[in-house]
Amino acid sequence: MHLPRPFPSYDPGRFDQNTTRRLKVLDWVCLAFAVVLVVHFAVLVVHNIVVWDLYWDGASRGYLTQLSFAAAFLIIIQLFRFGYRVKLYAFFILIAVYVTYYAFEHRAGGSQFVLFATPCVTVFFIGTRRWIEVILVSLAAYTLAFHITIGIPWDVPIEEIAPSLIGQRIGLFYLNYNFSAFTWMLVIFGTGATMLLATFHAYREVERAEALIEAEHARSELLLQSLLPRSIAARLKYKPDEEVADEFDAVSILFADIVGFTNFASNRPASEVVHFLNAIFSQFDALAEKHQLEKIKTIGDEYMVAGGMPDPRDDHAWAVAEMALDMMRIVEEVSKDADYPVTLRIGLHTGPAVAGVIGRNKPFYDVWGDTINMASRMQSTGEPGRVQVTEDMMKALSSRYEFQSRGLVDVKGQGLVPSYFVQGAKRAEVAPR
Repeated sequence: MHLPRPFPSYDPGRFDQNTTRRLKVLDWVCLAFAVVLVVHFAVLVVHNIVVWDLYWDGASRGYLTQLSFAAAFLIIIQLFRFGYRVKLYAFFILIAVYVTYYAFEHRAGGSQFVLFATPCVTVFFIGTRRWIEVILVSLAAYTLAFHITIGIPWDVPIEEIAPSLIGQRIGLFYLNYNFSAFTWMLVIFGTGATMLLATFHAYREVERAEALIEAEHARSELLLQSLLPRSIAARLKYKPDEEVADEFDAVSILFADIVGFTNFASNRPASEVVHFLNAIFSQFDALAEKHQLEKIKTIGDEYMVAGGMPDPRDDHAWAVAEMALDMMRIVEEVSKDADYPVTLRIGLHTGPAVAGVIGRNKPFYDVWGDTINMASRMQSTGEPGRVQVTEDMMKALSSRYEFQSRGLVDVKGQGLVPSYFVQGAKRAEVAPR
């Protein structure tokens, strides 16, 4: 929920949702108090001009003080920049001073002010989930205010505000209890109950609406993060008009293709084909999360993964190689239970690349460059059940993996290039006894 100006903007990241929501409610309360006091002052001025011919009685300084309190309430709205605790302290100190002032200056307890303050204060601090506590606190506050009003009527002089006299008035009220007193009590508590229920219901409806909005927001955030890398999604969220284009000095690219899938798909119903492909690719997605790699896209039965982008890392080549070997093991296990066995053909390469987001309606994060083309050629010229890598990739992995030289491979656009098959991780050397 966005408040109109002049309210300051709130940063939800600094507070939990309940704190942020209640600070907004506090701003509305401050604004309401300020408006009421200003209107009351304006009415008094008009009344003096029309009736008293600009005559001011002894209580005029009290009404001028209302104007000062109205300005103070408006100032509280702007105190957020100094911390939300400063705002809370200032609000409740001002309320205490306001009530105390009118309790003495106007010769009234001012306790009926609680009819306005209690619903806001109880819901502000307790919320709507613990509704029993809201009712108990409100009932206690109204009961206290009711007895203060009896003990300190509006026309009592200041010198008669003493504990013994207050107790006497309360006792006389119950001794002389009649229909008029019952009606007055009914009005006092009925008004308070009505305001409390209205405030409680309105606040609960706001909470429900915001909960639905937050759920939809979370769903849209999840969808955006499933389409784009998290860091890229964050950049587009805060700067939607920014063109995302990044250069990377070194990334590692993995291309994997399911060998024999075309024949498998041609002899199966669509539901079985989709189920089979989704079962494999879902496990690949889990591997990408496990190794902290970025899934770029799937094209048919081809799967593409990148390491070292969009967030650079030093071990991207090792992470991509680990994922390639894990993918081989997953497909091998799936093939054991399938009627039609399938295998993977994987190609790896490392080098510079360019990445960015293309499109507006359906944004797509992609990567380009010779590194991507070479990794794709390593896959297409490889052998089923093998992980083929370039010489650059072999050098990057040589400290951890063993390789088998395949010789020269004819790569389109590159000519004959040396390639290697990953044999597996190197065995740890055992020191002699």
